[in-house]
Amino acid sequence: MFGEQLRFDGTTFEPERDAVRLTRQWWDVWRVMSDGEWRTLRELAAATGHPEPSVSARLRDFRKARFGGHDVERDYLADGLWRYRLTPNPAVDVSSEPEPAPAAHPPDCRCGWDHCSEQVSPELF
Repeated sequence: MFGEQLRFDGTTFEPERDAVRLTRQWWDVWRVMSDGEWRTLRELAAATGHPEPSVSARLRDFRKARFGGHDVERDYLADGLWRYRLTPNPAVDVSSEPEPAPAAHPPDCRCGWDHCSEQVSPELF
């Protein structure tokens, strides 16, 4: 799957501003959730360091065909609290970290991905 690049979209999506951040979130949420354990959004946010609305959006991304069509189960606990579990689509290879689309990067980008000439600290993400 990740011979292709992740392509995000939406009315507020601006590639130069958002592609690297969303790709980093996607991968961080994937790494945590791929163990098949149940987690609430709060637990997932704590484990990844990303806000709850962002990790919720990445879980929705996993279900989309262009992001692999994975199974994301949800289970109602109580008082509006849900927990989630990811079951990866066995037909999709998710064995290496995806890169954002190159078009999303300006020539002087310092995001840390392979195509960029200068590497920066992951703490910036």
